[in-house]
Amino acid sequence: MTNAVSDDALAAALTDVRRAYRLLWGFHKRVLEYNRIIRTSLGFEHLGAKYRFGKPGQNPEARYAWDLCPGAQFGLASIRRSDAAEPGRDGTSFPRAGDAVLYVRVKGDTGLADFARPGVEPDPVQFPPPEESQTLMEVYVLVNREERSVRLDWLDVVLPSVTQWPAPGQTGPHPAHKGIDIYGDVFDLARLGGEDALLLKIDAFKAAASRALGLTFGTPQA
Repeated sequence: MTNAVSDDALAAALTDVRRAYRLLWGFHKRVLEYNRIIRTSLGFEHLGAKYRFGKPGQNPEARYAWDLCPGAQFGLASIRRSDAAEPGRDGTSFPRAGDAVLYVRVKGDTGLADFARPGVEPDPVQFPPPEESQTLMEVYVLVNREERSVRLDWLDVVLPSVTQWPAPGQTGPHPAHKGIDIYGDVFDLARLGGEDALLLKIDAFKAAASRALGLTFGTPQA
């Protein structure tokens, strides 16, 4: 059982909860809009999403409370096919040489993201103070260099098997699948107060990723 609190203190706390939900709505709206701008600026189209915490299902008591907050940490994937005009090929399961995926990892709280105790529900009491944590979008481009005759699904296989992402501004090979190179950088949302700042960051990322991966970013996709 939790410790008893006064009615006034509980009412004030629940007011903060309502305020927090409304703030989260605005935060998620902005994150999705930023992802759309990044995706279209680099010439990718939406592919799917990955979540650290799953849906709570029909028995949320049996799951982490974080499963009620799937937007706390998630990733948004977008795809660019080297031969987008080829009829009937979606490129998600048998990538061609030159196919690429943009993956934006949203970390609403690095205190949560850095909590690494397998099998233990992250407890905010053990996080650093919010003032010492960050809210980040980690942006990566993964490019496939080989023709694939064996199924290699971007969402279900390639992205989940990245055990270590390259450091910001660095390029590295996929740790589990030969022939896939990764470049990434960090977008600190505290430094992106408006679209102009975001576009400047995207331009810098585009130039650096192009040099690192040998890609030419094409016409923006819808």
